[in-house]
Amino acid sequence: ARQIYNAVLGECLRVLELMRESKDWQRARAMPKGTERTALFRAVRKRFDFKSSTADRFAIRCKNACWIKGHLSSNETQKVALRAFQAVEQHAFGKRGRPRFKRFRELNSVEGKTNAAGIRFKNGYVEWSGVGMPILAAPGDAWQAEALAAKTKYCRLVRRRIRGRDRWYVQLV
Repeated sequence: ARQIYNAVLGECLRVLELMRESKDWQRARAMPKGTERTALFRAVRKRFDFKSSTADRFAIRCKNACWIKGHLSSNETQKVALRAFQAVEQHAFGKRGRPRFKRFRELNSVEGKTNAAGIRFKNGYVEWSGVGMPILAAPGDAWQAEALAAKTKYCRLVRRRIRGRDRWYVQLV
């Protein structure tokens, strides 16, 4: 997931730089805020195809072209791509600084888009890539039993570092 994130982040930053170098972008930046300026920025984004679906397609192509194909489903790949695209988009709008590439062991969570494929919770087990792991539920906990009985929209795997060891948790959303 980290390698897909970095690939998509690099591609989105490359496209953003090309957009910023364009004459229309420079002209839009010089204009006062208003509908004309917004329309010009939108036209530049459309011309350079700077949108999340393009980042999704790029991520899927990257995944299918290498060994990652057997490890991540398209759902997780698209969520990772969306995360990278949104980071660049926030940077483009000036709301955040330039996003950084993730080093080894820096990407601490991976999530799916639905509970139907990829990482999924089913019958008290979390399934992913053919591996089923039972959840550790507290016996007699009414609140937890009610929460586990509710419909699960998607699952997220989260790494936490506790006393120097990596611990993996699943969050059911």
